[in-house]
Amino acid sequence: MSADVNAGSNSPKRLWAVLACAVLVAGLALSGCKGSNNTSSGSTSISSVDDVTDYLKKKGHSSDFKTSTDYLKKDRRPWETLMKQYDSAVDYEAVYRLIGQHLLIGENLLKSSESKDQRIGEKLIREVADAAHEIAVDDWLASAICDAYLVPLFKNDEKLTDDDEQLMFFVGRKYNEAEEIEKEIDIEKLYISKAGSGRHADNVRYRLARLLQSRGENEEAKKVLKGIGGRSDKSTNAVSAKRLEKIQKITNSPAAKN
Repeated sequence: MSADVNAGSNSPKRLWAVLACAVLVAGLALSGCKGSNNTSSGSTSISSVDDVTDYLKKKGHSSDFKTSTDYLKKDRRPWETLMKQYDSAVDYEAVYRLIGQHLLIGENLLKSSESKDQRIGEKLIREVADAAHEIAVDDWLASAICDAYLVPLFKNDEKLTDDDEQLMFFVGRKYNEAEEIEKEIDIEKLYISKAGSGRHADNVRYRLARLLQSRGENEEAKKVLKGIGGRSDKSTNAVSAKRLEKIQKITNSPAAKN
């Protein structure tokens, strides 16, 4: 009888111990899940094609990605045909396998000597990056795809074409969605270094200044703002002046200085 009484009196303690262990295990599991997606915000590591491929193999439980493009040769908009395949994906593993297959197709097209194939490859990879964001809900992956496949297409060009500019804006948006602020800042700085007097340069400077200000780099933001309004267009300069006044109020506020 005394043994039963003691066991009963200790049961709440045992229950709390079990609950505490359960909470601890759940917390570790959640932490591990987040870590497995490499979704840490603000990471400066640049992903390679191998990094993306290894990640997709792990997430899709696949040892390799093999696909045929013969049926796409006469397709004028092959990216649309391939994107329809996601409609039949039964789970996230299938989505990751499709992303791996489509990236392989895009990579092979980019390596083609035909400029038409290269343009199709770029368009396909952009669509895949969108699929990573919208379907897989994996912004780290979308950002990594940009690192590995898209940034090399314009990074070393001395002069940017209109297509390069559009691609840079696309990459910047993916970095923004992934909250990769440092990468977004780097891409804005790269644009200014290559097209500092371009038609979109003032808008880029303004966005860059806001990004820097959000990180507390107020002096650096002010330096960027000094380049706004360089064009002779009066309407453009008027808009830039208003933006400059707005952000200077922010960077000069007591809160920003602290």
